Amino acid sequence: MDSVVALLIILTPFLFYSYQCFPDNKVWETFLFTYTSKFYENVSTFVWVLNQKLIWLILMLIWYNTSNNWFKHAILVPIGMLFYQIIFLLDEEVKFIDQITLDKFMVIPLSVTICILLFIIRRKLAFYSEALDLKEQIEKDIKQIESEIAK
Repeated sequence: MDSVVALLIILTPFLFYSYQCFPDNKVWETFLFTYTSKFYENVSTFVWVLNQKLIWLILMLIWYNTSNNWFKHAILVPIGMLFYQIIFLLDEEVKFIDQITLDKFMVIPLSVTICILLFIIRRKLAFYSEALDLKEQIEKDIKQIESEIAK
């Protein structure tokens, strides 16, 4: 698990610059699908904006799931905001999101749902993190006892 987290952190700069691999025109055609950028000037700009949100979301999720501090729950607010921004970024029908007043109230139930899901995931992962901490403490105690016996 640690190596997956480290790999994700190492790959974030490459993910950031991946927008350069996308075309600079409004239409991107592949053998699977055709994407037309409606709001942004070109596909590359859309991917750049999406990467800005995804990188922060990935890093915040890693921070939340690996933190043992009491203030880790404060990270849930920006995580919820990032999820909200990504959902409306991917929704191509919404043109000017800042001018829509009704959608701004959707962030509350969306953030609550995301927070509940993250609490559940954190509870499941907490067992493994506590087991690793316990293993490290046991190994440290064994080394200390071995050094006392060797004297």
